[in-house]
Amino acid sequence: MKKPEKKDKLQELLHGELGMEILLSTNYSRLQQKILQLIFLIVKQTKVSLEDKLIVENAISVWVGICLYKSELFDEFLSFKSGESTA
Repeated sequence: MKKPEKKDKLQELLHGELGMEILLSTNYSRLQQKILQLIFLIVKQTKVSLEDKLIVENAISVWVGICLYKSELFDEFLSFKSGESTA
């Protein structure tokens, strides 16, 4: 018999009450701001490493997922400000 992998156990946990609790208690607006800030900080660098590119790729995947779950976040995205002056 095949031994269950850790990934399978995590998926099983998240499909239950714990997963729903996480979905309902997450501040998606704040999560989006953190994701966009992370992407901004990496992309503005003059030299971007492979690891940084993977971080951006995964951050965008998470961001798309939360926008699909909470479509009203897209309006917040359109008004995103990095917090840095461009002057």
